[in-house]
Formats: sequence, structure tokens, C-alpha cells
Amino acid sequence: MLEEAVHFINRKSVLSSLDLAREVGKYILDNFFDGDYQCFANPSSAKEKSFRALLARQDLLLGNTTLYNFVRVSHQLDLLPSDLMDCLTLTQH
Repeated sequence: MLEEAVHFINRKSVLSSLDLAREVGKYILDNFFDGDYQCFANPSSAKEKSFRALLARQDLLLGNTTLYNFVRVSHQLDLLPSDLMDCLTLTQH
């Protein structure tokens, strides 16, 4: 029973952080980059001014690195099979 409880609690903890990454990352891609991951990922392209303005906000609870990582993880989650996706923690993604 304890083994099952640990597995359940750990899995839920992972899913909640992955869900946060997925939702925030998708929101940023959709609203700041018209859903185009390549536009976001291209280091030579200028980032949208509105996204840079978002990153500069002092009242934003998530840091710039976290937001960048969430977009990357969100995109990766769209590419991976669900059985593999659910086995990895946010850090592993």
C-alpha cells in the first residue's frame, strides 16, 4: 500500500508541474508567437516586443528562465507519446 501511495503522490506532483508548464508554454506560444515554435526557438529572430515586455514585468511570479523552459517543455510534450511524457519529471523534460 505504501509503495502504491508513493507512486500515486509522486505521479500527481509531476503531472501538476507538467500541466503548469504545458499551459503556460502553450499560452505564450499562442499569444506571443502565433503558435509558431520555430519563431520562438530561432535565436537569430528578434523576439516579439510584447514578449520582451512580459519578461520585464516586475509583478510576474515566474522568472524569465522558467518561462523560456515552459515554452520548450510545452512544445516537447506535443511531440512525445503520452506514455513517455508521463514518465518524465519537469526537470527531465
